[in-house]
Amino acid sequence: ISDYYHLYPDFTLLNVRTRKTWIWEHFGLMGDEAYRAEVVWKLSQYAKAGIITGKNLIVTFEDAVCPLTPQTIKAIIRGIFVVK
Repeated sequence: ISDYYHLYPDFTLLNVRTRKTWIWEHFGLMGDEAYRAEVVWKLSQYAKAGIITGKNLIVTFEDAVCPLTPQTIKAIIRGIFVVK
């Protein structure tokens, strides 16, 4: 992403049909204030590099009260990668 630091995404996906690469970041500790600050920083760095939510970046969030469900993951995958 820059000459000074590297960001390591949780997942890098290839849409085989379109040959478009997607980054998927899952932020699973949103109940932690310090972690949330890192999330904001990381998303801003991605944006500066042209990696934008909905364009080539998928982001998911969860905390102890609101976990990410398999149904949500499936809906995201279908919405982006499945031919309609």
